[in-house]
Amino acid sequence: MGKAMEDLHATDVTTWDMHATATPGDATEIEHSLEMLHPDVVFTARKGTFGHGMSVGGGWELTAQHLGMAKGHLYGIALTEGELHADVKVHDAKFVDADGTHITRGYGGKLSMGIGGINSCVISRPWNSA
Repeated sequence: MGKAMEDLHATDVTTWDMHATATPGDATEIEHSLEMLHPDVVFTARKGTFGHGMSVGGGWELTAQHLGMAKGHLYGIALTEGELHADVKVHDAKFVDADGTHITRGYGGKLSMGIGGINSCVISRPWNSA
């Protein structure tokens, strides 16, 4: 994450996609993300939608996130408060719910994790409307 964000300020990033849902290891992911990002960042967690294929196929989540950013509304995710792991709930993070959420212009990030650690971290610049 640090390398991907080295040319940005934390306040430049308005949304971030990650696992952050059902397993204890996801709590570490949210802790690190909250250390690097602004407290107002809106998190999406599409693991429940796309499954664990996100580690190799993280482009699915990144595409969904980026298309929503282009329209100014992040698409809803099938994640309820009850599905967040207890170790994730203790952190003050804002997650998109089933209705989605309005998003202001900014950068979006995607953390794709796989077995043995991080596979990739991608930052998407704001969509340019021509």
